[in-house]
Amino acid sequence: MTNEQEELTTKNRETENLIRDYEMITEKKRAALGIRNNLLTFSFTAVLAVIGVAFAQEGEVNPIILLLPYCLIVLFTARITYYRIQSAYYDGFLKAHSSSLSVFSGLTGKDGVSDLGGVNKITGWMIGKLMNFEMLVLSIACAVLFYVSYSVEMQDFSMRDWVMNSLPIIFSLLVFAIILTGLDYRKIKDRYEKEWSNHKFKDAKHNPSVKMEKSHDEVEDES
Repeated sequence: MTNEQEELTTKNRETENLIRDYEMITEKKRAALGIRNNLLTFSFTAVLAVIGVAFAQEGEVNPIILLLPYCLIVLFTARITYYRIQSAYYDGFLKAHSSSLSVFSGLTGKDGVSDLGGVNKITGWMIGKLMNFEMLVLSIACAVLFYVSYSVEMQDFSMRDWVMNSLPIIFSLLVFAIILTGLDYRKIKDRYEKEWSNHKFKDAKHNPSVKMEKSHDEVEDES
């Protein structure tokens, strides 16, 4: 076998490995998105079920029951945000290594096609932002129901009333803070891309056989 044939075989083997790694990462990302969507569906179903049971009772609704959904809302918001950050983690990996296989660079690079690029810019921006605040909307809805129910039995504004009325606000602010942690997807993805690029550079320094390639962004910055 000639040197050219050996180089071609090695290159083909590297390409096959890259494709296999890409498929593995995209499968993990798909699984994370699936779990996130299932959690959203389950959280809405569970919270609405609790609210339905509360209002199905005869007589006045106990406001404390309307605080129970926050136990689910806060926990599910944290888990949903985690899977969003995990998705950015996988995208950062793909973007850091996309220059090794040009067919993938369009999916992760700056010149890629946006998933909301086919709709109106304003509408697309609204969809992109609002789709991350479902749990906050659910939290606010629970707060409204709580205040409507609690105001019926409230006679004088005691210390207990101060505490009870502050809880929905505190929980909603906590949900909002958790959502903000994973809101800027592009920023999180770019940070992970940088970390993966540094990791790849360190591997290349310790293992000379690892071939380093510049990303599209680095090439554009130099030009």
